[in-house]
Amino acid sequence: MPFEGITQIPYHPCGKDMTPLTNRQVNELLLHGKPYLTDYASTVFLRRSEAPFNKVPCVSEFYVTLEGRKQKDGKDPTEIDGRLLTARFRPDIPGIEQGFTRAPTASQPKRHVAAYAVSMNAGVEIVPITVQRNFSYLREHIEMNPKNPLAKLALAGMGTLTASFEGESLFVHDFNTGKRYVREDIPFKRKTFVAALLFDILVGSGQRDAKSYKIDEDGRVRTIYHHEAFTYTAKDRLCEHLSQEFPEISTEFWKALAKLTKVRELEEKNDRLTYELSKCLDKDGVNKFFTRLELLLSGKRVCGEEITVC
Repeated sequence: MPFEGITQIPYHPCGKDMTPLTNRQVNELLLHGKPYLTDYASTVFLRRSEAPFNKVPCVSEFYVTLEGRKQKDGKDPTEIDGRLLTARFRPDIPGIEQGFTRAPTASQPKRHVAAYAVSMNAGVEIVPITVQRNFSYLREHIEMNPKNPLAKLALAGMGTLTASFEGESLFVHDFNTGKRYVREDIPFKRKTFVAALLFDILVGSGQRDAKSYKIDEDGRVRTIYHHEAFTYTAKDRLCEHLSQEFPEISTEFWKALAKLTKVRELEEKNDRLTYELSKCLDKDGVNKFFTRLELLLSGKRVCGEEITVC
């Protein structure tokens, strides 16, 4: 369950004076919400840490507003009828170009979902709710006009759909040095930043994009993009950020991580997380994650830094 430092991400529906959505409502809207409107696919450039003017990889992304509807029998158990939620849709194809990443293109959406599965099963609410969705069915219900953004969405194929939330980017990118720095002009909860870094180190996130770290309206840090998770290619950069912070996390966060290994030890064959990860990673990848987790829990050290649990 959510705890001090990492609480439920505040998901707000579109419209004024609307109560926040529950996780269950968000999940239902992502899976079954009707696309109300969208923009044309925008190009998102994923900065590298070396040179500011070298070629950088980019991906396509839609902002989609989803509308909740009653079920066919007229029931509305999750009370989403008429509620509107904004989400990011990243098509599986083309993905991050090969040569820029160790994650094969076909595996990138699965890696993002696997990172969300870790966050969901631990209950630490670091990765926003994510589902896989295909909007191709829209071709039968809308006019396939090139000027219609929904037509572009219908042609995008399968992709990952991640709930959006209000917040500010944690990092700024210095184009003169090619490096990113933590913003100091807005307040945020440092313990949650450490927790987010620790989480990304555990799941081996690629985290080349400075925009992936966002501060929500409550000052808590979350991470959005995990399509290069389980590649362990950003460890040095993440460790550099961790070394600049006091590595302190809450006892409840530590217990949440420990719970993942205890459940696996008792019911490995039926463990939900192992099952979810196995759908996205091979056996070696799953074992590598749990090995890193067990080393952290037993040594309370990561990147040469001692973790303080309090």
